[in-house]
Amino acid sequence: MPIDTALVDGTTYRDNSVSASATYGYAVRADSSENGDSPYSNIVEVTTAADPVIPPSPAPCAMLTGSRQLIPLGVQRAGLPDCVSNGQGIGVAVVDTGIDFSHPDLAPAPDNPGVLEVVGGTSFNALAPGTSCQDNWSHGTHVSGLIAAVDNNEGIVGSAPYATLYCVKVGADEGGFIFETDVFAGIDWILANHSQVTPPIRIVNMSFGGDIGGPLDDEYLQRIRALYNAGIVVVTSAGNDPEREVSQQVPASFSEVITVAGTVGEDGIAACDFAAFPRVLADTAAAFTTDGSGVTISAVAEGRSDFIQLNSYTCTGFFYGTLSTTLGGTTTRKLPLPAGGFAEARGTSFAAPVIAGIAARIMQGMESFSGDSADVEAVRAQLQTLGDRPGEAPLDHPWAGSIVIYSPDGVYEGVGQRP
Repeated sequence: MPIDTALVDGTTYRDNSVSASATYGYAVRADSSENGDSPYSNIVEVTTAADPVIPPSPAPCAMLTGSRQLIPLGVQRAGLPDCVSNGQGIGVAVVDTGIDFSHPDLAPAPDNPGVLEVVGGTSFNALAPGTSCQDNWSHGTHVSGLIAAVDNNEGIVGSAPYATLYCVKVGADEGGFIFETDVFAGIDWILANHSQVTPPIRIVNMSFGGDIGGPLDDEYLQRIRALYNAGIVVVTSAGNDPEREVSQQVPASFSEVITVAGTVGEDGIAACDFAAFPRVLADTAAAFTTDGSGVTISAVAEGRSDFIQLNSYTCTGFFYGTLSTTLGGTTTRKLPLPAGGFAEARGTSFAAPVIAGIAARIMQGMESFSGDSADVEAVRAQLQTLGDRPGEAPLDHPWAGSIVIYSPDGVYEGVGQRP
């Protein structure tokens, strides 16, 4: 230790060279030119205080003011973000086909690849660990925009525009398939890194699924349960097969996840002379949604369903998707958005991210976290309490029994709403 000199008869000593959160030992002795130096005293240890915690900057309070921004129907229906409910400080892992890191309406955590065997990085590519998480399929980018497209006076706004997205790439191949082993690797990376990144990962969105009954189901469940036990909310899509039940799907059937069914976003048009296809109203269950016991909440998965009579013999359906970000090369009917960066798509894949954003906003408002399953159940309870039209919506689809097979399960969970 350095030696310093204190004043004669001094009773205090100030050391200005110390660091925060460190322990130092001090001993003193008398220095006399006449009698020689005395022995050192006992060592006294002193621990310095930690640096003051600087709270994150508050969210801007001039949100959604951009005249050129459009609000996706799912975000409109769930409730617009604002200064105190916008997902700030919450990390959301998008387990999907990747994210377009160059998209001007997205601001994910940097594409800093983490390798599975090493804790580190802010993105992860399960297909080739240590390489870029850039999306080359578009599905993950569409999901990402519905969660957290930024409030920047351009494009669209997501459900939780101040949440931080983390890219976890798990597919898809040329046939659009995502393999469970890649999903497992992605989940393993989240489990190893969720508390190592800033802000921590508290939400996982998984907008895909497969048939239950496979040889890896138990391994799948154990990983989902590990996320659950760590207090990480997993939001998943119910599926797009009305002939099946949620109980027949993984991971949607796992009780540890938040499973989201799909609805229609706005009233449609029925302009045919014959009544075979009545008007489809907002909050109707999407014709393609999987339903059944285990659905937690519903959200918009389809923009609108219209039936227009082209001639005396033909009544043609027009089905519109939900607007979000996408890779270049596609267009949208929603002007004035620039072509190439935005598109519409249909599916429960795009209902789940709206709820993932709402879950982030619920967590943003939580005073503390237990770091275990109680956090997940607190979010689930809030989603169910906040849901609009419980016991009534999703509405039965008026075409059930004719051109579609959808039928309700008798449980009307309501449509997800903001806190």
